[in-house]
Amino acid sequence: MSHWFHRNQIKATIPVEFEKRTFPSNADSQSICVQLRLSRLNLLDYHSNPANSVEKVSDEFNRYVSLLLGFLNDLSSQTTGDSKLRFSIKSKWTQSLGSTHVHEEQDAVFEMASMIFNNALWLTKHAAYVAAVLTEPSEKEAKEIHKCLKIAAGQFKFIQENLIGKFIVGSNEQKIFFDCTDQILSVYTNQSKAEAQEITIARAIELKHSPSLISSIAYSTSILFQTAGL
Repeated sequence: MSHWFHRNQIKATIPVEFEKRTFPSNADSQSICVQLRLSRLNLLDYHSNPANSVEKVSDEFNRYVSLLLGFLNDLSSQTTGDSKLRFSIKSKWTQSLGSTHVHEEQDAVFEMASMIFNNALWLTKHAAYVAAVLTEPSEKEAKEIHKCLKIAAGQFKFIQENLIGKFIVGSNEQKIFFDCTDQILSVYTNQSKAEAQEITIARAIELKHSPSLISSIAYSTSILFQTAGL
């Protein structure tokens, strides 16, 4: 655990002026738009530092996502459907795969997918940071690393299963370095799962579990890495 893994870069973006693009009609709407803009800025700032606490980042992430949901889903009735505000905001994001390519969409679904992706990527960076702080992380730190990687895998999987299928027709074409595609998200998901299982293996060895159990976990972990193409 003293030698950790390489991490891709955090996605960059430009500010989104929610209140200027949606023309809020009352004070409450104006307040929500301002909260969205400020929460987005705070979250992006937190994502820039892997040393930030999980609690601090998660609280801001949950705040932003809960506010942004009003731009994705119609919350005015019991029926499910898209919000009238879905296509009112435009965002630009770079990619995490080492490219200068910038992808732009006027779609709140793309903004949601990109921010969740960034948060999942931050969780993997935080896990790497915690692992690198000490030569041998304690049990508490190992649990934090494991939890971060499992949550990251879940967030990558959520984008894959619930958001990319809603992208504007033609926006999800297989572009070089475009990371919000089914194949790339599968890689990130499986890699995060595999690295979380590495913690399980280390813990099993430390607790002197049976060789057969350790071997079984190691084999399933190797399959995940192979599936991820590593």
